Amino acid sequence: MSKKVVIVGGGLAGLAAATALAGRGFSVTILEARNRLGGRASSFQDTASGQLVDTCQHLSMGCCTNFAHFCKTVGIDRLLNNACELFFMTPDGRLTRFASDPFPAPFHLFRSFLRAHYLSWRQKLSIGRTLLQLKKAEMEDDLPFSDWLESHGQSPESVARFWGLVLTSALNESPERLGLR
Repeated sequence: MSKKVVIVGGGLAGLAAATALAGRGFSVTILEARNRLGGRASSFQDTASGQLVDTCQHLSMGCCTNFAHFCKTVGIDRLLNNACELFFMTPDGRLTRFASDPFPAPFHLFRSFLRAHYLSWRQKLSIGRTLLQLKKAEMEDDLPFSDWLESHGQSPESVARFWGLVLTSALNESPERLGLR
């Protein structure tokens, strides 16, 4: 059997697969359509503000342990700037600080979630119930996540202010374009 492998896609999953296979003696070729590797984990210079915008902020907080392990494996972990907190700003200029507490996930962000000024208490309770329902969801059903959220009582405002915010920052994708699975 040949020890050559072709991986289609140079996103994080493709890069992790290439690293694991190369470590087992395979010769790996990665095919990527873009002119850079990394897939959705990227950053760009905002032309209006000049700021560097990171499209995967959750990674910099260390919440993604598989990503941290991958960076350590390939020797780039020293290049990561781990943040202890994030700030969410609403159009009115108000900030909510998100910082991790020393509790296991998902409770590590519970206190920050409760302080989110852009969500009402009713929305927080509804989101909490839906998070519990998501844990029990039948993942073989691959309906659009936005439809699943609607069927579980999430208002368009809760989807925009919470689910969309979380999914865009974590996956760089909106609830309409994601499946439940």
